[in-house]
Amino acid sequence: MLSSWCVSIGLAQDGRLEAGFLAAPGRDEIFVGQRGHGATLNGRPISVSASTSLDDGLLSIGMSPRIGADEIVPMFDQLLRQGVVYYREGSGALSLAYVAAGRLIGYLEPHLNSWDGAAGVAIVEAAGGQVNDWFRPDTLRSGAPIAAAPPALYPQLAKVLGLSD
Repeated sequence: MLSSWCVSIGLAQDGRLEAGFLAAPGRDEIFVGQRGHGATLNGRPISVSASTSLDDGLLSIGMSPRIGADEIVPMFDQLLRQGVVYYREGSGALSLAYVAAGRLIGYLEPHLNSWDGAAGVAIVEAAGGQVNDWFRPDTLRSGAPIAAAPPALYPQLAKVLGLSD
C-alpha cells in the first residue's frame, strides 16, 4: 500500500502562488511546478488530462471534519448522477499533484487548508490546469473550497461546489 503523506511547500509572492514543490517519499515521486515554466514529476514534464467529460476518468474528492454531511452528500449525489467515478486519496496535496500529472480528471473539496493546498495549486496551474480563486488572504487562516481540473472540465466541477469563478 502506498503512503498518502507528503511534504509540500508553496511559494507565494505578492498574493499569488508562484511555485510548488511536493515530495512523496513513500511513492518515490517529486512534483515541481513554477508559473510560466511548467511542471514536472521526477524531472519529466507533466500536464493535466485532455479529458473533456466527467465520466472520462477518475476524480478525487477530499473531505474535512469541518464540513458536515448536509454539505457533502448533495455534492456526491450530483457527481454520481453525472456518471463520475471517484476516490478519496487522503491527501489534498497529492490529489492536486495527480491532477497536474493527468492521472486524475480533477479534485474537489469543500474545505482545504492552505498548508494542504498551496504547493499543489501552483503545480496544477503550472501544468496547464485551472483552479478556482482559492488562494486568498482568508484562505491562509480559514481554508476554502477548491476545484481543480483541466480547463475543459473546470466549469462543471466548479458548478458542483457552487463556485462562480
